[in-house]
Amino acid sequence: MPTYTFLYACPNPVGHRVTVIVYSIPKPGLLASGRETCDTEPVVIDRDTGIKYAPPRLYGSSPGSPLPSLKTGLKGLGTTYIAEATLERTEEGVVTECRIFPVA
Repeated sequence: MPTYTFLYACPNPVGHRVTVIVYSIPKPGLLASGRETCDTEPVVIDRDTGIKYAPPRLYGSSPGSPLPSLKTGLKGLGTTYIAEATLERTEEGVVTECRIFPVA
């Protein structure tokens, strides 16, 4: 399993088994086309505790907005599914290091 760096808090203890689910979403912007893979914002499931971590971006939340959009949600994690997200890959592994940097 590759090493991941996340752009959101995902405090998984060292030694825990995890599933990392990477999605792609449409590129932001009015004239943008294509998709971008969310390698730094995947869904992470701690298989030892059952805790599911997901970034607000996959719920349709815009920067600065504390609440997700009502049109989205992750299947199994939210209301229904991410309307515009496409599953890119799923990987399983064990946490070997976890370092969290608070954002001020």
